[in-house]
Amino acid sequence: MTLDLTVGGVWGPRQESPDQLAERWLRLLRRLARIAPEDFAGWRAEAVGQAEQLPENPENVDAAWFASYLSRVNPQDDAATIGYSAVLVAARPGRPIITLSVGAGGTPAFAPQTAVITVRSADLNDSAPLVTRLPEVLTAIAEEWDADWGDIADDDLLGALEKEYELDNSTPRCGRAVYLSSRRRALVPEDVPGRRAYTEHGGLVIDLGRPDGTAPDADHVLAVNGLLRKAGALEELPCPMDRAKW
Repeated sequence: MTLDLTVGGVWGPRQESPDQLAERWLRLLRRLARIAPEDFAGWRAEAVGQAEQLPENPENVDAAWFASYLSRVNPQDDAATIGYSAVLVAARPGRPIITLSVGAGGTPAFAPQTAVITVRSADLNDSAPLVTRLPEVLTAIAEEWDADWGDIADDDLLGALEKEYELDNSTPRCGRAVYLSSRRRALVPEDVPGRRAYTEHGGLVIDLGRPDGTAPDADHVLAVNGLLRKAGALEELPCPMDRAKW
């Protein structure tokens, strides 16, 4: 068995400058380093035609340098409208390959802003220590990027959800865990199962994983999606999008 998991947060248009985005990036990197320092370290910034190694300790990454980097790898004239994208990769021996991709700071009405971490390995599986910490990673993404919703998912689970509910990538859904912003949280029925963690900005993370950190059954996840959809907690943002959160 291989390891291939995605942890992501999604939100709508929110105008932010490279300086503001750099602060969010660095807060997230420093927080990830506290969650799993052996995994979230040795980041390399990757862009077309260039790659730059970041300091081993995220505390030593200069915010002004990172803001400049965001501007440099997004030279297009409409970057302030479509957003600033960047990708970091951490690949340490014996650890999963981790990719952090963020597209944020823009105001597109038809494409969401996102922060996504992928965790992949051909040699490791769901028993890898990092897997049990992924709900904390979801919370970090949700809080540092003030997301509208987010989840933890794998390809098989995404396939089952897409088949059952005809979802696309930007449709709110519940995976192994789900993050819901404040107005969505207010609609969550009390009888929805899962371990709950309340977040900054009034949000909520519901973790459906088993106590030992292993994945929940797909049927269980599908049933919880049904409960949340019926309650209105997984409604989509209006299209065209006119705000960051539902």
